Amino acid sequence: MTTRNCWLTYAGAAALLLLLIPVGSGCTALQADSSLGLQTSGLMEGAAEEAPAATISLEVRPAGRREPEMQQIPMHSLMHVQDLLEHTRLNRRFRRMGLHVMRPTGGDMVRMKVRFSHETGRVDPLFDYALRPGDHVVVIEDTSTVLDDMLDSLPNPLAPARRM
Repeated sequence: MTTRNCWLTYAGAAALLLLLIPVGSGCTALQADSSLGLQTSGLMEGAAEEAPAATISLEVRPAGRREPEMQQIPMHSLMHVQDLLEHTRLNRRFRRMGLHVMRPTGGDMVRMKVRFSHETGRVDPLFDYALRPGDHVVVIEDTSTVLDDMLDSLPNPLAPARRM
């Protein structure tokens, strides 16, 4: 047997193995659909219909009102805080707002602060958390104005001096 024939034999055997390994290992490269004569079981379809929809509780605290507005929002596949604000149109309702997410962890609730920029009307990307089922989002209307921003930026002569 020459070297060339030997390589062709090894290459043919390798190609055959590459074709047989996915089939024998249980790899499902083929999708189960009716065009192949395979039928999917009704268990998966029925489970998806009967599963309760995951929700997020939203608490909105408008300025000047004592009672907050509470509602349950159904979750989409992947939802962030900015997506929630756009879905509920709170980014149009309040020009400025304070936000935080209360996330259940075991028996406790962890408070995660969210930064909202009133200049851009968006949540800071570093604080745009992915929401999970059971999260409690609190939106508090901020009634400060541009004048308040300017006064806050002025140095305060009565404040204690900072040491560097």
